[in-house]
Amino acid sequence: MIDNQLPEQPDIPNIPDNYLKSDWYKILKNIDKHIFEKPKDKTDNDWFQAYILESCFSGLHDNRYLEQLVTYWVDKRNEIVKKMEKGNWSRKSITGLKLCKSIIEYDRACFIAIKKYLQHRKLYVELAEKENADYFKGENYGLPSIAKRYEPHFGFPVINKVMGDLLTTDESERVQLDTADLSKILAEDATQVKVARCPNTPWKEISIIAISTKEFHVIYRGIKDIVKPNRKNKLMNQSNEYSDECKSLVIFAMHNGIVKSNKITKKDVSRYRDWLREYTGREDNPIKYIKDQGYVTQFKTEYPHYSIKEKRQKENDDFDTRNNEQKNNKWKNIKEY
Repeated sequence: MIDNQLPEQPDIPNIPDNYLKSDWYKILKNIDKHIFEKPKDKTDNDWFQAYILESCFSGLHDNRYLEQLVTYWVDKRNEIVKKMEKGNWSRKSITGLKLCKSIIEYDRACFIAIKKYLQHRKLYVELAEKENADYFKGENYGLPSIAKRYEPHFGFPVINKVMGDLLTTDESERVQLDTADLSKILAEDATQVKVARCPNTPWKEISIIAISTKEFHVIYRGIKDIVKPNRKNKLMNQSNEYSDECKSLVIFAMHNGIVKSNKITKKDVSRYRDWLREYTGREDNPIKYIKDQGYVTQFKTEYPHYSIKEKRQKENDDFDTRNNEQKNNKWKNIKEY
């Protein structure tokens, strides 16, 4: 009898398990989590829940566990946000600060989970390719939709300040959220433009509508931000006059997103680009220069109550009036002479 042996397969590449002792993993272990559905043959539920959490960041499995975790934490965060808004709690009050801390704890868990899933999945695929373990390499699983759309309630600059070096070291000062530090971070954020509103929304799905020079609507994913120029959002300068960014916003809206280079300076376009990137959280270019057209926005922008045709007609009428006045003055001077 011939012994048919299966071809030898390489070992499954393993992500080093030192992350089980890291600070970021301890945070995820200690925060309340979605209860994973336990198979009937698994009697030890605590062991099973711990195993699934560990597996989520091993790089070996798909993104379903991550999806369940992030969905649970986002829902819990949104419950607290509604409670805070309903009670009209201020960030500066004791109760308001406690609620803010809970919001950030859930957002921090989401942020850690997404970052570490991507990092370990990428590392796992690289190890599989290096060891030529095609059988185990599988698909390069991407983020679930909930993770792609994820945005922290207080914005990415705040969550980055809260995180500090938590993802890069095992001895982080950001494990415990100190209320005094948190209050300072939130106070600093309140003085800045509201940022990172839609970092995962393509420019073509973003609209900026100038209702008037005193009110703009930023629309994305069915959400409408009503923006009124002030110093906090950088649309007014220290002299309480419209900033260059605000003027550029209006000019592009007036011309439906296409502005000739002789109508605006390169410096003003650059400032407006920076403002757009900061507000949305996107890093790619929102305004491109096209030789035959000039500066062209990659998002929709308009000023519905402003007509270029009417403006040009008015300019022509004013020009004709000035010419007629000059002609009349000329004949008047001749007659007098």
